[in-house]
Amino acid sequence: KYRRLALDFSSGVDCYEAEQRSARPLLDALGVTSVPTLQIYRPHGVVMLTSGAYRPEELPRVDKRVRTALRSIRERPGLWLSRGERLEATLREQSSPPSTRPP
Repeated sequence: KYRRLALDFSSGVDCYEAEQRSARPLLDALGVTSVPTLQIYRPHGVVMLTSGAYRPEELPRVDKRVRTALRSIRERPGLWLSRGERLEATLREQSSPPSTRPP
């Protein structure tokens, strides 16, 4: 069901899937506590605008949330410039080798 939704939005949205065990450090850095999780980011930069976990029966809510976010970002891009949680530093730290991470 979620793959179908990803295909429906493929022209305007990048969708990713991660295996829970092998991607645990990344999922932790992104604040993913349960799956499936929908996260919406600002188009430029790694700034999370919203995040939420949804059960399969809530797929219509996911669809509506993505459509609303796309419309809002397109119609009012300035609104999103000051909102969101910046994740660049967190993700950079997660991807660096342990010997180069700050204490």
